[in-house]
Amino acid sequence: MILLYTGPGKGKTCACVGQVLRALGQNLQVAFGQFIKREGQAGEQRFLKDLLRERFCACGAGKINKTLYILQEV
Repeated sequence: MILLYTGPGKGKTCACVGQVLRALGQNLQVAFGQFIKREGQAGEQRFLKDLLRERFCACGAGKINKTLYILQEV
C-alpha cells in the first residue's frame, strides 16, 4: 500500500508519522519519503531515520526519482 499526502497547510507529516507507527505496530514493512523537505530540515527526521534506517529518505525538492528509487527497494 502506498499513502501519499499532498496539499497546502499543516498536518501531512503528522498524519504520515502516525500511519508509520500504526503499521510498525502491526509488524508491517514501512518506508517513508519526503519529497519537499531535505534531510536535516525537520525535527521528526532524526527519529524516523533512527527508526527506519535505510527505508527513510528526505531528498528535497527536485529529487523525487532518487527518493522513489530508494523506497522501491523495500
